[in-house]
Parts: sequence; structure tokens; C-alpha cells
Amino acid sequence: MDNKRFEFELVVERIKKQFLYKTDKKFSDAIGMTPTAFNNRKNTASLPYPEIIEFANKNNINLNWILTGDGPVYKNDVTLHANGSASNLTKVIFEHQDLVRRFKNPQRAKEINEDLLLLEDVDDDGIEEVKKIIKIKLEIKGVLKKSDGKDKKIS
Repeated sequence: MDNKRFEFELVVERIKKQFLYKTDKKFSDAIGMTPTAFNNRKNTASLPYPEIIEFANKNNINLNWILTGDGPVYKNDVTLHANGSASNLTKVIFEHQDLVRRFKNPQRAKEINEDLLLLEDVDDDGIEEVKKIIKIKLEIKGVLKKSDGKDKKIS
């Protein structure tokens, strides 16, 4: 495998894995290309730099990470302490941002976040009750399948 093809595959797979794009179509849609245009680039191992740069800027992604795998995934991703460790709050914030980016419907993500804020003042028993209710509703809707006491997502 030549270096150009190897670099192409590394960059594409890095993005696909991080953002859970399982197909080339989902990937090409995410970076703003038609599947045909992306396939042409794939056949020639020619990275679509303008589209990748736009994708990185739009999603606050570290372009160095996209191209080399080095550094944090997101720009300004971590605030390091003197000992080199990231604060727990910073980690939680970026894990949350990553989760929100995975929603297919950004408006729904926003609404759910607002609902989650309301739960902040609920005691532990109340939270457990809410979790049970959510699981029951998901089972009714067919999103979760209960099996041997463990919840499983239906594909």
C-alpha cells in the first residue's frame, strides 16, 4: 500500500471511528460531499482537504488530530493542571459535547439537555425512578429489549 493511500485511509478511518460513521455515505454526508464525489476521491486516495477543513472548523475539531492523530480531538479540548492531568470538569464537558454531536437531530439534543438540567435538584431516589421510567418507555417503544434483567438496544 503506498503512502498516499495509507494516509487517506488513516484520516478517513480516524474520523469515522470517532464520530461513529459506519459507512462511506454517512462520512461523505458529514463532510459535505456526495457519495459519488467521495468515492472518486477514495479511488485516487486524494483527501478532500477543503471539506475536511470545513468539517473540522464547523465542529471545533483539532485539524492536527484529524491529519496526524496527535493531540486532543477537539480544539481547546483540555485544560491541564501543573501535573499534566486534565480537570474532571473539562473531561465531562467534552464527553458531553461529543455525545450531543452524535444526535441526528440537534434540536432534540438541545431539548433533552434542558430536561437534564431540571434533574439536577432531584435526589438519588428520584433519579433512579426517572431512569426506570425511561427504560420502561424505551421498552414500550421497542428501542430496548429486556433480556435476563439486562437492557439491550434493538438494532
